[in-house]
Amino acid sequence: MPRSGFERVRTGCRSCKIRRVKCDEGQPECRRCQTIGRTCPGYQTPRPGSFSWRDLLLRVRPSIMPDASSSVDEIQSLDFFRCIVAPTLVGAVGSDFWTRSVMQQAMQQAPARNAVLAISFLYRRLLLLNDTDDDSSSSSSSSIVTPILYYNKALKQVATTMGALDTDAVLLLAILFTCVEFLRGNVPAAVEHCRHGIKILGGAEKASADTSAIFRHLSIFPLFFGATLSDFPHPEQQQQQQKQYTDENFCDVSKAAEMLDDLMSRCVRLVRACDAFRFATSTQEPSPSPSLLLTQQGLRQEIDEWFSRFSAGQHRLKERTLCRTLEMRWLVCKIWVDIALCRDETLCDEYRTFFERIIQLAREEAVSRNGTDKAAGLFQFDMGLSPLLYFVVIKCRFLRLRLDALELLRILAFSRESMWDPSILYAIGKRTIEREHGFDFDTAQTLEGGLQSPNSLPSKAERIRDSLLQEDTEVHVDSYGNRVVSQRIYFFIRHSDDMEVGVVPDWISFPPKRVV
Repeated sequence: MPRSGFERVRTGCRSCKIRRVKCDEGQPECRRCQTIGRTCPGYQTPRPGSFSWRDLLLRVRPSIMPDASSSVDEIQSLDFFRCIVAPTLVGAVGSDFWTRSVMQQAMQQAPARNAVLAISFLYRRLLLLNDTDDDSSSSSSSSIVTPILYYNKALKQVATTMGALDTDAVLLLAILFTCVEFLRGNVPAAVEHCRHGIKILGGAEKASADTSAIFRHLSIFPLFFGATLSDFPHPEQQQQQQKQYTDENFCDVSKAAEMLDDLMSRCVRLVRACDAFRFATSTQEPSPSPSLLLTQQGLRQEIDEWFSRFSAGQHRLKERTLCRTLEMRWLVCKIWVDIALCRDETLCDEYRTFFERIIQLAREEAVSRNGTDKAAGLFQFDMGLSPLLYFVVIKCRFLRLRLDALELLRILAFSRESMWDPSILYAIGKRTIEREHGFDFDTAQTLEGGLQSPNSLPSKAERIRDSLLQEDTEVHVDSYGNRVVSQRIYFFIRHSDDMEVGVVPDWISFPPKRVV
């Protein structure tokens, strides 16, 4: 039993512990051993939870803390990020990244702190714009300039201290900078930060599990926004591990999500690799390459195995929202892989049950979100439901289903979802339905010359294969006196199998877009 009045120390050097005397735990040698002329043998690694007061008070003390020079806005913004922003950014993977890792780095590294401040100010501005229809005051205020100042300061600090930062710190900053560009709506810059981070991750000997998982998830997005297979790397580091589908990996929804992220990234890469064949005519390229067919077959098997394991273990998973999202992603992956090498758009009609299931899961999600705090639906860092529902809108040609998907997209959409702007997805989907069905959204009826039966499907010549949004915009006043912004878009349509894909210019319309 320890003597009364003394704290029992379990973390002293080996010599002091053997002699049962109090150790001052000096580094690299304790003073007690030096005083009596002994060679200090050093310290054992303490067991988890076994830390001295010295260890707790000194070793984990942040090197940078808000001090007297910090403004009130900075202190409030750091607290706003910790309490409001960070919890809303947590996704299916990297659960401790935003709430723990980022805050620790923000307290220890000036670049991370300034990046966090930029995110906090941008998020507050987005919240302000979401609460009011009049953004004139906020547009002329410092709410635009302030986050950019902190962001530029962080970029300069990284450029001048790059050699002093370890790999995990650089990767964390790449994720923070990507988040800043997501909030700003600057897709090219976000893609560049993703590319830079994934290249560093590929050359790193070791990286934190949370950081690796987030970059694997981020690798899904850029190929939707102009990045090519040749210039955008795939995070290969953990690929072999991801192919081990064991029951143990499906006891935790985050592990199941990580494996699906790897599959989804490879599915998108397959679709992009098949673009040349899919858009060519039968005479230009009569058959796909054997390597693409082999990749398609392998992905089909892995996708089916993932879902088999996921279905068997889903009853053990408590996160119902994440389970719904993962199943929706799986359904989209399944269709992607199957139609990747198909030139005939009518093949999508065979997946009606898949589209119905996606809509059913989205409806369940809408019910579960009823009454959710407004800030929770403001910004989503990882892939949300909007891109998945948008896929249903543009590929499902059953009018009732695609109208349901479009409405659910409107209801469930965040103001921004990573690189996606749901208002643009909605506008493209709406115009696609108008063109393919001759449907008038103002009257909710089919126009003369359009498909008269809700069960009628557009012909091959009417089906839009893809679209490309341009930067050209126009502002006009509609018949109701409302100010409407229109943006030019090109639709790609193949009128027959032996004809090349034609480009049809058009315009999409949506309410004035607020740029953060």
